[in-house]
Amino acid sequence: MDEAKVRQHAEGHAAAMADGDLRRAARDLSDTGKADAPSVMENLPKSIDSAEVTGVVLSGDEATATIVYRGEGREVAVESRWAEQEGEPMIVGLSIP
Repeated sequence: MDEAKVRQHAEGHAAAMADGDLRRAARDLSDTGKADAPSVMENLPKSIDSAEVTGVVLSGDEATATIVYRGEGREVAVESRWAEQEGEPMIVGLSIP
């Protein structure tokens, strides 16, 4: 797992969410990531003003990126687990710590 590559993908994912482009954001989700998405999405601000990758931590064959979403006067941190699938980092899990 390459930290810079994961960070680049995580930042692209965060930007897509801040832009309200859920189709673009969904391209980063594996099947297991898609299964986690609804419960995480219901806890995010309905209107996201900004999204910031605050950290990427490598652990074996995976990486965890923390993205802070801000909107509606609040912020929510989401941990996304990334693993390489078909040569690209993909989100394989999502949670709110």
